[in-house]
Amino acid sequence: MTGASRDDRGPAPAAIIAPAVLVALIAVWVAIGSGTRAAHRAEIRSMRVDLNLAGVDRLRLLPGIGPAMARRIIADREARGRYASLGDVARVPGVGPRTLAEIEPFAAAGAP
Repeated sequence: MTGASRDDRGPAPAAIIAPAVLVALIAVWVAIGSGTRAAHRAEIRSMRVDLNLAGVDRLRLLPGIGPAMARRIIADREARGRYASLGDVARVPGVGPRTLAEIEPFAAAGAP
């Protein structure tokens, strides 16, 4: 040692976080994450994806819609015309009641 005391080098690093402190930190982290997800969902709802205008990238933002499904939605829209309502997207192969229920809060169709 060079003669320097522990105080000269700063405080010793904490070796163990007390379990109660760790639990509190995890609770705060979960609460922040939940609030962020809820705020994100609310933002998405306020900015619905228009199935008649959206491209592949925008359609992929919808839950349960991957690149292949997005391309099928666009191909159907181009072949058969605009969707008059959200339920019309069920005419796309692979879009069933579950998919409709998942995208309903985030998608729109029909006249603006």
